[in-house]
Amino acid sequence: MTKYLLMLLVSCLCCLSPAEEKPLKVFVLVGQSNMVGKRCVADKLPKHLKSPQEKVSFYTGAKNGWQPITPSNIQSKGFGPELSFGYEIQKLLGEPIGIIKLSKGGTNLHKQWNPADPKSLYGQCIKMCKDAGKKRKLEFVGILWVQGGADAKTKEMADAYLENYKTFVDAWRKDLGNDKLVVVCGRCGTTSKPTQFRAKKPHIDIVRKAQDELPYALYKSVDLDDISLGSDGVHFDTPGMVETGNRYAKAMHKLLKKKSGPIQQ
Repeated sequence: MTKYLLMLLVSCLCCLSPAEEKPLKVFVLVGQSNMVGKRCVADKLPKHLKSPQEKVSFYTGAKNGWQPITPSNIQSKGFGPELSFGYEIQKLLGEPIGIIKLSKGGTNLHKQWNPADPKSLYGQCIKMCKDAGKKRKLEFVGILWVQGGADAKTKEMADAYLENYKTFVDAWRKDLGNDKLVVVCGRCGTTSKPTQFRAKKPHIDIVRKAQDELPYALYKSVDLDDISLGSDGVHFDTPGMVETGNRYAKAMHKLLKKKSGPIQQ
């Protein structure tokens, strides 16, 4: 009798429908060039990040769906912080995680990531998230935002950054169905060529200040001013990108451990 009951229990567990499966905790990674990571080279990665990560699923699109993350299935050239971020955050959480990423160099929050425009990059990413949810049950728990330089080009965009940023975060929480969605931002502005950089982005300090002062409890801006850069003096090199992902994971995990409380401080 005991043997029969055990066999019945195993049979029931094996027949769980997708709706009954534990949701995959998903992090959405978005932004501009230092999220794209075109200047990073896979050959310079540490060994543990070169191979497929079985506990980190990456959404590759409607055709191939979710796959173990590797440098090759992210994009045709380079990678951003997702490799080291994914590796570290799944260890810290002690469970498999998923990553959805959409990034494009030189894009601004003012218009190109505007949640009010369904054709914006924000609208495109929300569609990706919904499509990814058709493949398996998901729980959206965090956003990693790496952007800001493009909005430093004009005073109009820089002055509007804080309000645009609030709207942006509120939209993610609403559209992904989680009013406690954690947001971690890599504060923009790292460069080894300040004269040339500030000539192109003269209002960078306004944007950096806004990123530090977003008034939400489940939010953190991460200091990246000491991260190593590539030959252009603006974009992170491979070791710098690995360290960046590690810092994001630590900041994200710390915020995820906050149990409850008001979203706004």
